[in-house]
Amino acid sequence: MLEPPPLSEESIASRVAMEWGIDVAGLEFLESHPDSYSWTCRVEAAGNSSFFLKLRNRAPDQSRLAVACYLAEHGVPEVVAALPTRESQLVAQHDGHWLTLFPFIEGTLAGDSVMVEDQWISYGSVVRRVHDARLPGELRRQLRHEDFRPYWGEILSRARKRMDAGLPDGDEIEREMAALWTSRESAIRRLEEAFEALSSEVSALGVPFVLCHADIHAWNIMVDRDRRLRVIDWDDVMIAPRECDLMMVVGGLRSGLVSPEQEEWFRSGYGETQVDRRVLAFYRHVRALSDIAARAETVILLPGLSPATKRDGLDGFVRLFEPGAIVDLAAST
Repeated sequence: MLEPPPLSEESIASRVAMEWGIDVAGLEFLESHPDSYSWTCRVEAAGNSSFFLKLRNRAPDQSRLAVACYLAEHGVPEVVAALPTRESQLVAQHDGHWLTLFPFIEGTLAGDSVMVEDQWISYGSVVRRVHDARLPGELRRQLRHEDFRPYWGEILSRARKRMDAGLPDGDEIEREMAALWTSRESAIRRLEEAFEALSSEVSALGVPFVLCHADIHAWNIMVDRDRRLRVIDWDDVMIAPRECDLMMVVGGLRSGLVSPEQEEWFRSGYGETQVDRRVLAFYRHVRALSDIAARAETVILLPGLSPATKRDGLDGFVRLFEPGAIVDLAAST
């Protein structure tokens, strides 16, 4: 979210100090917008060390946090994993919120910089090692497995019903969203119909499932001060066809975002594999529709959000339909 969390910095710092045993010297709210359920903070500790704190108003899936820890310890050191509390937990509760602490990576997001050849090769290598990882049986069973069903469908249905029922007269942003939605409704319906057809086709293919990050695009890759790649945000980890991750680079999330040369470098790091274009098309539709649902939820459904956060959701909705953006890519495949 763009607005600060509904907890004082002092109370958050005190909880971090108690749970992780850190001598907190300062806490800075970061005006990022990872989603509409969380906030991020930089925690400064005595001795010049820094940590990254994620504060959520919904309980995280701790099995996904555990996967990142397992990978970091078993062959994928590029993974940025949560730090355990003094009680060896990956999450701490505080006043109806959940706290997760990570090392703070000094560097830049790969999506905001220009990766060179060896970094694209490293990117491919990291994704391959994630896909090849063999999780302990119980941990693997706890993860979501792809079922080829529209997990965002209920959100779209609720958003449509609320807009059809009429929106508050005083909420200009919600009215703007409703007008934009009406202008895009036919495109959204076509995406849903295409998704249903692809879902039936792809689920019958029997493609192998692997461990997937499920959101491993360039804005979830950090380039640290030593030019090494570090993979962040493991909140969407699942067991799925490898195309769930490969779609982020093979074709990308936007036209021109990944050049043919960069894709070739990535593939050389990933290694030889069969990429099924039908499965890529399926996941491109998954991405388009889940992004639409997330923006609709932010603007229309979630109570108590600030105008800044809702405006950000509305602007994000508009960007999804720009030429060459994810909706356009999905429709063209």
